[in-house]
Amino acid sequence: METFLVTEEFTIRRLKEDDFHKEYKPLLEDLTIAGDLNETIFKEIFDYHAEHNDMFFNIVIEENATGLVVGNGMLVTKPDIKRNGKKLGFIEDIVVRKRLQGKGLGKKIIDTLLSIAREQRCYKVILDCGDNNEGFYNKCGFHFNAYEMSIYF
Repeated sequence: METFLVTEEFTIRRLKEDDFHKEYKPLLEDLTIAGDLNETIFKEIFDYHAEHNDMFFNIVIEENATGLVVGNGMLVTKPDIKRNGKKLGFIEDIVVRKRLQGKGLGKKIIDTLLSIAREQRCYKVILDCGDNNEGFYNKCGFHFNAYEMSIYF
């Protein structure tokens, strides 16, 4: 297990298989509709990410007092053909439990993911966010660059 930061209150580390039982789905539901995520689906996705752990960096914040997962973020990297194989990073699924928002945990997640991106030698990191989160990401050093276009199936 890779641990990135330990304080008296929180531990930032890579996602573990047993985190599903530490209120992981309710945490994701603070971000979006988590759908039919169950333990079987979680394990399949976890195993896929573990097999490709040089591309998927899913980190969580564990609250030491309760053992619950209270924050989440993911960095996904890929070699960019336009940049001679240099890695491009995507940050996704940033969420902190509502009761703990405003305490700097989201910034700690972003800082940890950016540190990993530097270690992975990414030439840039991008993310999508709603207008309501733009201020937070500006404080983390991100700048508006383009519009996102989507098709949902």
